[in-house]
Amino acid sequence: MCCEGDGGPGTGGLLSQVAPSGGSGGGRLNSRKEAGLLAAVTLTQKIVVCLSDTTLMDILPKISQEVLLPVLGFLTSPAIG
Repeated sequence: MCCEGDGGPGTGGLLSQVAPSGGSGGGRLNSRKEAGLLAAVTLTQKIVVCLSDTTLMDILPKISQEVLLPVLGFLTSPAIG
């Protein structure tokens, strides 16, 4: 993946596409949910290294709220056991 610029104004829109939908379905982990979680984390990893420090600090709350917290919430829920 090529890093262009500092993430610019399109970064927030990309994050909304990466963020897993926290409220969809619940229940046990299946192959589709697992793939979605892995994709969200992997794409977030790839995006973050391309950002300038300033841009990263500006969108860090959004990354935390829309990507990391839903992933951690799902992984620590008793429903996936």
